[in-house]
Amino acid sequence: MNKKKSSAERGRKSPSPWMNEPPVGEALRKAYRDVAEEPVPERLQDLIRRLREQENKKD
Repeated sequence: MNKKKSSAERGRKSPSPWMNEPPVGEALRKAYRDVAEEPVPERLQDLIRRLREQENKKD
């Protein structure tokens, strides 16, 4: 009977180094942490407020 060998049995090296890296989401959070912690600019807050007001008028 021919049984398939596991990767370890075939003498394969350990998985690629990227397999040991943190998940993508965690890496992105670390990369953009400073930006995410910045306050929202007042101009953008005003735009969001006006859009919400328009949306509420439609309801």
